[in-house]
Amino acid sequence: MDTGDELLELPGGLSTLSPDGSLVLTRNDPLEPWDVARQQKLREFKANFSVAWFSPTGSKVVGSTGGGRILVFDLEFGDLLFEMRGRGSAAVRIQMTDDESRIATFGGDGSAVWDIASPLLSTMGSVEFPASLEGEPAFFGLVGSFISSEYLVTNRLVYAGARSIIEDIPTTTGYDETTVFDLETGEVINSYPGLLLAVVPGGDTVALQRSGPLKELTASETAGQAPPGAYLPYERVVITDLVTGELIMELEGLCLWYDGPPSSLDFVETEECVGYPGPWREYVNNARFSSDGSLLAMAGKTGRFAVWAVETGKMIWSRDTEDGMDGALTLFDANVAFSPDDQHLVISLFNGVDGLEQPGIIEVREVGSPDVVVAKFRTDVGGPSKMEFTPDGRLLVLNDQALNVIVVDTEDWERVHTLSGQQGVYFPDIAVDPTGRFVATAGRDGVSIVRNLETGEEVQRFTAPRTPFGLRNVEWVDETTLMLGTRPWAVLVTLDPATLVETARSKLTRSFTDEECVTYNIDPCSTLEEMKTGS
Repeated sequence: MDTGDELLELPGGLSTLSPDGSLVLTRNDPLEPWDVARQQKLREFKANFSVAWFSPTGSKVVGSTGGGRILVFDLEFGDLLFEMRGRGSAAVRIQMTDDESRIATFGGDGSAVWDIASPLLSTMGSVEFPASLEGEPAFFGLVGSFISSEYLVTNRLVYAGARSIIEDIPTTTGYDETTVFDLETGEVINSYPGLLLAVVPGGDTVALQRSGPLKELTASETAGQAPPGAYLPYERVVITDLVTGELIMELEGLCLWYDGPPSSLDFVETEECVGYPGPWREYVNNARFSSDGSLLAMAGKTGRFAVWAVETGKMIWSRDTEDGMDGALTLFDANVAFSPDDQHLVISLFNGVDGLEQPGIIEVREVGSPDVVVAKFRTDVGGPSKMEFTPDGRLLVLNDQALNVIVVDTEDWERVHTLSGQQGVYFPDIAVDPTGRFVATAGRDGVSIVRNLETGEEVQRFTAPRTPFGLRNVEWVDETTLMLGTRPWAVLVTLDPATLVETARSKLTRSFTDEECVTYNIDPCSTLEEMKTGS
């Protein structure tokens, strides 16, 4: 710039620089953000933009189309975060507040201010509930969550930098953090390091797998298991206070693994993990507390299942791979679940790298005598990512890789329903409502379907704005309210028509015009206040 040299030649169309001058937007359909230094196009946003700007931090792209739609995209991942409609003409100028919570648009039909502090579910059949939860710029997003009586407790993968709580972690890597939200206000109460595994039902304790700062391992330390380099340690599983994260108990019988750099499949076992039979020596794929919180069951990624006594931290039962060798079983969705009366433990497993194409095997064992297999049955394809009992224990509900929800009668452990209809590649989560009447799904296609467990009929569906990973989590807050989570946010939605109408009324910005009342035969033609109050 000092010499006046041309840095980058771009296609014609719109052109605007990011706040730091490192990026530029060009063209209008598609809109293309370019990295100036690398002379590289980052991605495309397909919309016929009349104007477009970067947000103050440069993390979002905001544009107006010729039809008056206002679109907000996440620059890094390309997700459509928000879409605002209601303007009759295109904006000629867009301005966003420094905290990126509001957008002002200026056009031929006047000015408008839009609130984007809360994420929206803005498609058919959806409604934004008063409380919404949004991740911060330093966070990858929500990758697991549990609802307690007062809190939403969620796991977020953190890219260190803007808000690092573990010292000396390079900004090129990430670590797991558990975050506690106030369920009523959506505000963050506390965050503490650790991969969230399970929450005691209705209780105040959680199970975490800690991870620490990266450690440089030499060739002798990796012992030929993987190349030398920087590795992230996955430490022992601990029981902590839900709100404060303070340590209550450390579980015994676990060893330490080192995970490779980002985008690497390399891992290193420490010396204490060598030998068989030996300690629990793998990552935790899934964990569940018993209903009274006295037991914690965990499923690993290569065929190990174990149960610990929470009060003492001692392992009281374990099931290993057939030959005891790591990797002998590849369990993409090894899973565990306690029955509501804590009499049975359900575990899911399937053999081999080709397991995604094979039926999943579900075993039901007695908690008091876990070597006793009470029942065994199969899914259609692959193991379930989630297994849930109805509160009365009468039904077991699980999903599979064939996009089915399977409903099993626990009296004889026979299948009573196979519920299909979810689209996309995979749906990672299901949740049974507190009454035991409904099951809700969270799909990679961005759709959550609520079904009646008795009849199998669809009751409602919610559609989120499309993102690369779709919906990741679904939880019932109460019998009419669902929490849906995707990568950057979570939102509460309602099945209750009265709440739907009340929420819709609160968001009205204008009444019908006299012309609209005549056109649509609306009599009387209510004022905005009358429409908001329903009078």
